[in-house]
Amino acid sequence: MSVAASQITRGDIVADAALGALDGIDDHFFLEIGTRRIAGVPVGDVERARDDCKTSSVHFMRFALTDEDAAVFRQPDTRVMIGFDHPNYGHLAVIGDASRAELAKDLA
Repeated sequence: MSVAASQITRGDIVADAALGALDGIDDHFFLEIGTRRIAGVPVGDVERARDDCKTSSVHFMRFALTDEDAAVFRQPDTRVMIGFDHPNYGHLAVIGDASRAELAKDLA
């Protein structure tokens, strides 16, 4: 499994009010390798939600990749994206070629 970290910020300031609207975001992270979407699994070492239902601004996810996923990830022409699709906020980011190439070394 590969691990990724995500931080939810607004400029340089974590948007405290927005974090209250993102309860349960851990269930909405994904990695897209080409056309395949792989759900993120939260790293369970620390609870990321507070008693007042505000989520943490930092989340650690694991992505279970098959051997085929890893092979496709290593192909230089494959588009790889990470994102989340929470009902109150979504985001998608393309992993750049240099970053993807470095990450691909870990999958060899």
